[in-house]
Amino acid sequence: MQKVEVQHICAGYNLGDVLQDINFTAREGEFIGLIGPNGSGKSTLLHVMSKILNPTCGTVYLGDVEIESMKLKEVARVLAVIPQDSPMTFSFTVADIVIMGRNPHLTLFHSEGKEDIEIARKAMEATDTFHLRNRVITNLSGGERQRVIIARALAQSPKVLLLDEPTANLDIRHQIEIFDLVKRLTEEGLIVICAIHDLNLASLYSDRLIVLKEGRVLAFGNPEEVLTVENMREIFGVEAILQNHPVENSPFVILMRS
Repeated sequence: MQKVEVQHICAGYNLGDVLQDINFTAREGEFIGLIGPNGSGKSTLLHVMSKILNPTCGTVYLGDVEIESMKLKEVARVLAVIPQDSPMTFSFTVADIVIMGRNPHLTLFHSEGKEDIEIARKAMEATDTFHLRNRVITNLSGGERQRVIIARALAQSPKVLLLDEPTANLDIRHQIEIFDLVKRLTEEGLIVICAIHDLNLASLYSDRLIVLKEGRVLAFGNPEEVLTVENMREIFGVEAILQNHPVENSPFVILMRS
């Protein structure tokens, strides 16, 4: 798979469409950040791209295949999703949860083999959860559970990773570790599309940014093109100063008090 393509997507819920005519292409090895105010359609777009929500118009392509023509298990072999929140009510161990990520790759009546167990182990090590492998998921903190969910997604061995504010419950150290990990995976060809609340993290890690406002793409480009004083005012209704990050040379947003 070399790209994910979103063409003329409209989508919504009972009260009408939230998204209006969304178009963009994400290519192999690219990290695309989704930013915008609450209610702008970021989660809805990720739901459409993962086949959780059917669009009212338009098409999503995984490679050259329309996602609408794929079964959910076929989608799960190439695309993994990390939601904002993943309630856990069953007393599975961390190892049990992570190995579930291998399910799309298993055939009927076949259980996990040595290769699947090794992939799950590497996913836990990458997310700093291997030492928790025998712990029951319901006994973990919110941040620990989120890292386990990320490990489960990595265990799917996806080509595309969709993340909806994945580090909201993590402390600063684990936020950086998770974003560093995901960014490294793009160097191996993974396509990442991530809704990010923190504008400076979005600037630091994204190759390109999509700005959604009221269900439409307001801007799409590299962080230098998107993160401008004018856009901060139009998108979020705030005044900001833009500087260069002293190390990474990416735009750094400083919000002004009203």
